[in-house]
Amino acid sequence: MDAEIYLVRHGETEWNTEGRFQGGLDSPLTRNGREQARQFGLLLARVLDGSRNFAMHVSPLGRTCETAEIIRKYTPVAAIREPRIREVTIGSWDGLTHTDIDAGWPGLLSGCDRFSWYFRAPDGEAYDEAVNRVVAWLAEPKAARQSPADKPTAPIPARSSSRPNRNGDDD
Repeated sequence: MDAEIYLVRHGETEWNTEGRFQGGLDSPLTRNGREQARQFGLLLARVLDGSRNFAMHVSPLGRTCETAEIIRKYTPVAAIREPRIREVTIGSWDGLTHTDIDAGWPGLLSGCDRFSWYFRAPDGEAYDEAVNRVVAWLAEPKAARQSPADKPTAPIPARSSSRPNRNGDDD
């Protein structure tokens, strides 16, 4: 039997509203972001119709954990932290705006499209690295991605960042 995957982006964060790119850093959800998570929780509850044979795999980043906890108020499914599905880190560019990047690395973003620039960060994660970690997760047998008794399933406390929160829409 094929597994169904529902891909959910975290709710809007403070950095999203500031145009900052989060990458591997965190920014708290805004009021709008918490409402987005609530709305998705309600929608997912209708789609799953009470099914508990479902596990929610969540990036360990605080914004995703916060989104997941809100969703779980409406859809009481297991939640498993999965580092292989975390956001791509853009290294020194994490927390910066596009303007900050242009100022610090003049010309490096020239000719980039909406997404290719993300993998030009001098010390960021390479595209192949990001793809390989997600492919490895997807390649696991479905049973390995279920919610085993030995994995923590609730709650998922949000992780705070030691750096001030700054990020943009591409996260």
